[in-house]
Amino acid sequence: SFELQPQSSSSSSPRSGAKAMLLCYRSATVLRNYATICECNAHCGCPANCAGRLVQWGMQAPLEIYSAGAGKGFGVRCTVALARNTFVCEYAGELFLWKDNDQREEDYESSGHGEYILPFNAVGSSRTRLAIDATRRGNVGRFLNHSCSPNLNTVEVFAEHKGQSR
Repeated sequence: SFELQPQSSSSSSPRSGAKAMLLCYRSATVLRNYATICECNAHCGCPANCAGRLVQWGMQAPLEIYSAGAGKGFGVRCTVALARNTFVCEYAGELFLWKDNDQREEDYESSGHGEYILPFNAVGSSRTRLAIDATRRGNVGRFLNHSCSPNLNTVEVFAEHKGQSR
């Protein structure tokens, strides 16, 4: 766990990233209200530890998976209070075309598995529907649940992972 402070653009700190922070982030841990964010990457000239790569640093919030009660399965909660718009976690899983969703759901239902599928529109296209399936491969994000009083948003973030955009 670490605490970051925003730096000025003239700072020589490896976490300066002021250019990206002004665009996407309020601070080195808090997102602005955007529907889609493109993080810094190898093409912008920023270092790998630039503050404009918040999602690429991975989950920093201390989360725990807990039983949400009989018939509700599991949920996720943070063990500390978080500032509004703080990055919580990436929803990780297998990327697939939404047109294949019905078959996946049938397969999961017939095998008795729950499904953890998050649909979204591909950026730049209102017709291409994609989804992330965290059922077989995923992370703690698969346990983020529906709430009648939601306290999280979904934000699409384009980032770089091991030199490749994702």
